[in-house]
Amino acid sequence: MKRILHTTLVIGAVLASTPTWTSNLASGASASTSAAGKTLTPAKTPRASKFFNTTKPNQSLGVSAMFAKGMQLFDAGKFKEALLTFDQILKRYPAYEPNKKMLARTLYKLDRLPESWTFFSKIQPATLDPDTAYEYGFVAFNARQYEVAMMTLQRVPDGHALQDLAGYYGGLSALKLRRYEQSETMFQQAQVLPDRLARSRGLYLRHVQQLILLQEQAGLRKERDAEKTRITAVPPTLAPSPAPANPAAAATSSAPTAPPTSTAPAPYEHKGFMGVKRITTFKGEKRTQLSDNHGFTDSTTSVSIGTFKFLHGPLQPFGAAESIKGGSSSGRRNAIGMQIQFGGEDRDVNGKERRMVIVEDEQDIVRIQQTDLINTHKQFAYIGADPWLEFSLGNDLWLQTGITSYFEYPDFKRLGRTGNVKGVAGIGAKRGATTWRLSAGSGVFLDTNNKTTTETKDGTLTVSYDLNANANIEVEAGIKDFLYKTESLDGPDQSLNLGATLSYSFGAGISTSVFAAYEKQKNAFFYSMPTYDELSADGDVLTAELALSAKPAPWITFGLVQVISKTTWQIEREDAKETFQKNVPDFLSLLKGNVAINLPF
Repeated sequence: MKRILHTTLVIGAVLASTPTWTSNLASGASASTSAAGKTLTPAKTPRASKFFNTTKPNQSLGVSAMFAKGMQLFDAGKFKEALLTFDQILKRYPAYEPNKKMLARTLYKLDRLPESWTFFSKIQPATLDPDTAYEYGFVAFNARQYEVAMMTLQRVPDGHALQDLAGYYGGLSALKLRRYEQSETMFQQAQVLPDRLARSRGLYLRHVQQLILLQEQAGLRKERDAEKTRITAVPPTLAPSPAPANPAAAATSSAPTAPPTSTAPAPYEHKGFMGVKRITTFKGEKRTQLSDNHGFTDSTTSVSIGTFKFLHGPLQPFGAAESIKGGSSSGRRNAIGMQIQFGGEDRDVNGKERRMVIVEDEQDIVRIQQTDLINTHKQFAYIGADPWLEFSLGNDLWLQTGITSYFEYPDFKRLGRTGNVKGVAGIGAKRGATTWRLSAGSGVFLDTNNKTTTETKDGTLTVSYDLNANANIEVEAGIKDFLYKTESLDGPDQSLNLGATLSYSFGAGISTSVFAAYEKQKNAFFYSMPTYDELSADGDVLTAELALSAKPAPWITFGLVQVISKTTWQIEREDAKETFQKNVPDFLSLLKGNVAINLPF
């Protein structure tokens, strides 16, 4: 959670592609009921629902009575009416776990699979009965969560009415994961299927058996060549790949229901905290900033910014996948990766620009800097590389380490660059709806053009909690120390900050976030003051931010951000107070609007 207040743009808005959902292929059997838990105290503020605009619930009913009513409607096949009841329970008793499962099941029955996965993904599969386990697995399969789907569908026991369907979709999931032997076993389990699925199952089974045969032949050929090399010490000549022994298997490649015949591994999806973004962004932004110097003077700055940003990089898992109870794999693995970025920026500044940097981002560190720029136009290129390493310690616990680096090149020239290099290490965990991370870092900020250097050390604790399927709150606390190698560089010796962000998604690509923070800047120095060589002060900074984002399509994003900051200064020298106040702002207002064109790949 990084927030800044300045006219330097953090370039690029990264958008994740929206998954494509497939339609429900088969109806599940009727579900068994779950016992309702003890009565809970209603939440003080009902949360909005994305399902229906429901009427006000009967306040006299407790959670047990409401849940029992919903179960009666569910068992009677009145799924729309049941959804209304379970949705009312979600608003009044958001922490009531049995209701989340029934919401997921009801949405599944209504063929609203993406919304069903939102709730199923928050449930531990080990707690589910066979009917619900099948529904969970089917919804996960349609969400392309093949690891979870295969693990859950395997929980449907022998002899159960849904065992054959579970075997079919489990076999498809294993095939997507390139686990051909498991896929063959689960396809063989699926004997009694609807005619259409039975025909597809036969094609898939023959295709998997052919792939297994090819794997075995490749293994034997590799062993034979290795033995020949050992005996003759002459590099072997690779034999051509054998043609498919079964012509019917080759024909399946053109069938509409057959999977791809490529044996290339599927892209790995890392389940930890670290990751690699792959996107190209073109962004235009307009900023208007108002600075007030304690009521003595104020200034307005208008900035037009155009940027291009490219993000890519490798991600390679290593080590065996972590096993979970039951002997199956959770899919969590160690991974090494590198986020690479490069791009350029064009900034056109009109008026007087004053900048107060609040929290570190990829370009600036926490320090106070003030410049007077009138009608300036500048361009620069930048490049960055962030190699990282993450280890899975089991039970959703991760150990992280890495290096972040970022360099700017004014006018696209190598000389006169500025940059930031920082090493970080931390530990993080996921526990249900809660995610936390504790990290520490040490870095250096370089400005070769002005020959200045600033060393930084910091520690940060971040805790995130999912209030419901649409809302999330994140709290961050941190401390940062600064060592200035060059005199006459404005900035504090230490910064303490505490902030929180509340995010909410309205659906249809529209979301909002509210950010509030307090920062204590200790022993901040200001140089080049009129009459005074330097002045020192402590600052209490209060910052508030409201952001709106609209993403009508994966390739475009609209954003609007309003930031307000108020600083209370405690200056050491009372005789210099008036001079200080005329030259250092205590109130800043920044309005940013932008549109980004994204080319994900």
